[in-house]
Amino acid sequence: MKANGLSDRLERYQRRQQEVQAARAWGGVDQAAEQQLDAEWDVLSRSHEVQAYLEAQEELIETCREIVSRISAGIGVDFGRACAAGGCC
Repeated sequence: MKANGLSDRLERYQRRQQEVQAARAWGGVDQAAEQQLDAEWDVLSRSHEVQAYLEAQEELIETCREIVSRISAGIGVDFGRACAAGGCC
C-alpha cells in the first residue's frame, strides 16, 4: 500500500471516527456506521505502516512514563499527577 494512499485512508477514517463519536455523544449513532468503522479499522490496522506506527506510539508512551517516574523520584512529587491536575503548566 502506498504511503500517500494510506495517509488518505487514515485521514478519512479519522474524520468518520470523529463523526461517529459526535453522534454517539448525542445519542444518535447508527449501529451500521459503527460496524463499518470497526471493519475499516480492522483492514487499516493490518497494514505494516499502521502496525509500525502503533508500536512506535507504545514505545513513546512507555518512554514518557519512565521520564515522569524519574522526574517524580528526583523531585519527590508525583509529577504526572501534578500535571494532570493542571499544576505544572
